[in-house]
Amino acid sequence: MARRDVPNAKPGGLGKRQALGSSAMQTLDSKSLSVQLVISLVGLTLLTALMVGLPAIWLIRTQLEDQAWAQVHQGVQATQALYAAREQDLDNLATLTAQRPSLRSLLLPGDREALTTYLETLRQGADLDWIAVCDTEAKPIAQVVDETTGALPSSPCTLHSAQIVSAIAPTGEVSGVWLLSGEPIKTDNEETIGAVIVGRQLDTVFAAQMRSQTGLDHTLLLDDIPVVTSLIGGPTLIRKADLAQDRDIARSTFAWAGKPYYASRLIIQAPENNSTRSIRAEVALAVDDVVAAEQR
Repeated sequence: MARRDVPNAKPGGLGKRQALGSSAMQTLDSKSLSVQLVISLVGLTLLTALMVGLPAIWLIRTQLEDQAWAQVHQGVQATQALYAAREQDLDNLATLTAQRPSLRSLLLPGDREALTTYLETLRQGADLDWIAVCDTEAKPIAQVVDETTGALPSSPCTLHSAQIVSAIAPTGEVSGVWLLSGEPIKTDNEETIGAVIVGRQLDTVFAAQMRSQTGLDHTLLLDDIPVVTSLIGGPTLIRKADLAQDRDIARSTFAWAGKPYYASRLIIQAPENNSTRSIRAEVALAVDDVVAAEQR
């Protein structure tokens, strides 16, 4: 029986398969290296962006806060100047009123009806809320007052230079705040025959005027209790103190009717003794934009 020869395998077949496998592995390694390189570049880019962006964000936030506090500080300086100007203006009005010959001539005979009529004319002409004339024993003789004002101070006849005085209701609560100034009334011989008191009420209209002049909300506080304010809701609205509130009374933050504020207080009138109250003014800036920038 004839033997069939089995054809021999083609020379080099195994080598080719090994070469193809090696080439595929090299291709995979190259792709893996490329992917790793891309990932590294992306990570480096993100890291660089964070390193550059975070300080920039912090710098912008700090600048916004500094600008807001600078505006508050400017408001404090403007408020001090405005109070000083109002006090000086009232002192001048008291002096001019006391020096009027007509006032002295009406005071000597004691004609209260004629004196009251004359005082009302003076009050309206000088845009005052109150004028009172007192005798040498510090007792009121005649007074005129704007009908729209609140309660009057109980004993103003001892006043001289301008100062802030509160009117206290029978319940003990503050029912009005006044800026008053007094001046002695003297004859040509320099004999004191009485005193004149002139005043303007510091009410919500006053607070709105201060807001218009400074660009910041204005609040007047007696013993750190708000009594007059330009903030919507009035002084009875409860403030929500920020947990990060600055303990320094001259600089604070608070929330009012859902809005954040930066604020600063200044002494308008220091207490002279235990019977007088501390008068402070507070200027406040709404900082919605600053808080929004911090949250972005």
